[in-house]
Amino acid sequence: MSLDDIIKGIVEDTVKERRDYSDLRTIAEAKRYCRKTFVGMGRSEIAHDYKKGGSGFYNFLANMGWRDIVLPKSKVIYYSFLKTMEDAKRYCMKTFPGMTVSDIQSDTKNHGSGFYAFLVKKGWAEEALPERMRPVGRDYSALKTVDDAIRYCRENFPGKGRRQIQLYLKNRGSGFYEFVSRMCWRDEVLPERLKEDYSSIKTVRDAKRYLKENYSGMTRTELYTESGGSGFYQYLGRKGWRDEVLPERKRKDYSVLKAVEDARRYYEKNFNGMKRGELASDRENGGSGFYSYLGEMGWRDEVLPESKCAGSNDYSGIKKLNDAKRYYKRNFIGMSRTQVQTDRKNGGAGFYKLLTRKGWRDLVFPPKMRHPGHADYSAIRTIDDAVRYRNDNYAGMTRNRLKHDHDNGGCGFYQYVSRRGWIDAVIPRREKG
Repeated sequence: MSLDDIIKGIVEDTVKERRDYSDLRTIAEAKRYCRKTFVGMGRSEIAHDYKKGGSGFYNFLANMGWRDIVLPKSKVIYYSFLKTMEDAKRYCMKTFPGMTVSDIQSDTKNHGSGFYAFLVKKGWAEEALPERMRPVGRDYSALKTVDDAIRYCRENFPGKGRRQIQLYLKNRGSGFYEFVSRMCWRDEVLPERLKEDYSSIKTVRDAKRYLKENYSGMTRTELYTESGGSGFYQYLGRKGWRDEVLPERKRKDYSVLKAVEDARRYYEKNFNGMKRGELASDRENGGSGFYSYLGEMGWRDEVLPESKCAGSNDYSGIKKLNDAKRYYKRNFIGMSRTQVQTDRKNGGAGFYKLLTRKGWRDLVFPPKMRHPGHADYSAIRTIDDAVRYRNDNYAGMTRNRLKHDHDNGGCGFYQYVSRRGWIDAVIPRREKG
């Protein structure tokens, strides 16, 4: 089996596991689905579960505001019962047998990240973790004095500043940086931060001369990312000299493309076959500028190929407002705006974007389409009206039950009276007896 076949199989399995949760209309249905599909799993496990679609279900609950109601409470483990380092060692061997530090930190089932953070806070990480589980690094115990550390730094990190050593992975610069910090030798061993003194640059002419001597031929981006050059770049920014000193950005002038046909020919000649995302991120050949220009002119859909996304539909047949209305009635009748906007399975999201682009959204969707459970409280004008409404619809319900009643719209009523400051008058607290 080739690598392409394996990748194709993984993608097919992933797509197959995706599902649309819009059929879960109520909190009760979501709870039943959660108990059936993710039995025994905690929040974090569901959020990181891609095999059964847990991550998508987690995001769906977050969008609906049901996460705290449907999902089990986050399990927080307090490690105060580990009184000594020996207790921590025993717990580690029992709970995380044979795991590396990275494995422990990513173990959501046993809350390994919390355990590791506890060890670090106590200063037990080095001693409590078995030898094979410690982070792979160099042993700097041979560096007994500051002079030893200085020699080691010169031999392994020549010409590098503090930040570069800290981020330098090839020779374990980050480990060395931590070692000298722990020994309180950082200021004596590590070179000063690579800051240039630009006080001698008094005028724009001085800055131009400095640029020519040190960074000749560099573009703005190269200068900004060059070690030491970023400081000069920022200095010019503080002085307001960038446009006078630095070379012009190499931007192409697309104003010569007067018509859609000109833009289409330019695309076929320079970027033929590139997808929209590739074109938008292509800074080397000017693709991003061309993409922006097409957006300004409103020519993207006419010049660029269609975005090939899962669940995307062909809306080229929707030329007029009546076409859009018919399409809505045929495919999304009864669905609210939010449901259409989040519907990727049947292409609702793309249809919603099309309506937004055309300015037809308010003309196609029926007015005041709301999710089930929301109500219009505009008729409630006084506290007495609110009390009558509560007695008619939510008699006997406590504040807490009403606040979390998403099925019957109680939460919306609760928010309505809260915004008006009527909460104590309309929903009195239950007296403690």
